[in-house]
Amino acid sequence: MIKVSVIMPCYNVVLYFKECIESVLNQKDFEELEVIIVDAGSSDGTYEIASYYADKHTNVRLISSDKKSYGYQVNLGIKEAKGEYVAVLETDDYIKEDMYISLYNLAKENDVEYVKADFDVFYQCRNGKRIIWNNTLNKQYENINGHVIDPSKNAFLYNTDTTIWRGIYLREFLIQNGVFLNETSGAAFQDIGFGLLLHAKARRALYVQDSFYRYRIGREGSSINSGKGLIYGQQEFGWILSREDLDEFYLPGVYEALFLTFAYEFSRMDNRECMNDDKTHDCIMWFIKQIEYGFDNNLISDEFLANDGLQDKINLYERIRENPEKELKRQIDAKTKRMSNLTEMNKHFGNHIVFGAGIYGKNALMALDSIGINVDLFFDNNAHEGEKIAGIDVVVPDVEHINEDVAILIACKNYKEEMMQQMKEMGVRDNNIFSFN
Repeated sequence: MIKVSVIMPCYNVVLYFKECIESVLNQKDFEELEVIIVDAGSSDGTYEIASYYADKHTNVRLISSDKKSYGYQVNLGIKEAKGEYVAVLETDDYIKEDMYISLYNLAKENDVEYVKADFDVFYQCRNGKRIIWNNTLNKQYENINGHVIDPSKNAFLYNTDTTIWRGIYLREFLIQNGVFLNETSGAAFQDIGFGLLLHAKARRALYVQDSFYRYRIGREGSSINSGKGLIYGQQEFGWILSREDLDEFYLPGVYEALFLTFAYEFSRMDNRECMNDDKTHDCIMWFIKQIEYGFDNNLISDEFLANDGLQDKINLYERIRENPEKELKRQIDAKTKRMSNLTEMNKHFGNHIVFGAGIYGKNALMALDSIGINVDLFFDNNAHEGEKIAGIDVVVPDVEHINEDVAILIACKNYKEEMMQQMKEMGVRDNNIFSFN
């Protein structure tokens, strides 16, 4: 019996495909898995590599998709699968060797329609080293992890659990309830709609704190980096809101997820052409109309809006509603200025130290790496001996590393002023201090 069918939708991922599929081949009890590669017409050598693996392993199948659509490819895989459960593995990512057997055992022991785990995020620098950090779902899910729940009326899951690839799903449940992906073109956020549909239809789900999946960010060509997130989001929420079975969905969860998607994707926009694009403008106005409907009908609750960390998104939304073009220009100008400051830093200083080794420091490293600027060292007041980030040493601030040719980039949200003052007290000139935020 095939326990899990692993669906691998792919299109032109030759640089990443081998690592991805090898992580499946290395799964414990691999002989009880089925791998379904669904290629959408790759022209970079991906198809040839996939063919090699399909010829070599009897439980690896290669299917050609006649549509370049992530949703269509996954749906095709679900329909072709022979496994009791199905999983989706994006072909620029990889997984730990015990992911599927661990999740399968948990699913069977608890008799659930799906089970999901935590995941780690990674970015590969130009030097080949990786920045890896946990997605920290454990704190958010501490009241959910470890026991069977009914997700169908859980607004928290609707607005936080939007990824398809960190779990496995009972195939019979998906087929019987029509839980499939939206088949829009490209690889563009189709798992948002799947997640909302999944939560509406499921009655028994399990979440666990273990981290098995390794999710790549920063890849050129990835849909998340396309700058069209709002348009893709509109496609997904429009698809859900127009469904005949909408009465089966928990609408507060849908509208809260819509609000969060809008705020997040708007904050990611950095293309000046968007300011004069009618399609983008119409998309923004569509989201505002839906959000206002959610407010007017108490589908976006005061309790939700009172959540810690949400005030910045609320303030952003108010500015967008008042003048979307002005807010978009302000946002793009701020991002342009930040990148210009980083370029100027590189122009005038030969060495670069990032002060702050937390998430802001990692984001600073990724931003610098993406424009070809090297980081020589990390400062952190809580550094541990031997600590490294992407092969770069993390040390407690020390004057021995400071000279006139060293730029200090402060990467911290809450203690920026104190860290700047600390550098000045160590003899760093104002002109050598920069802020990432």
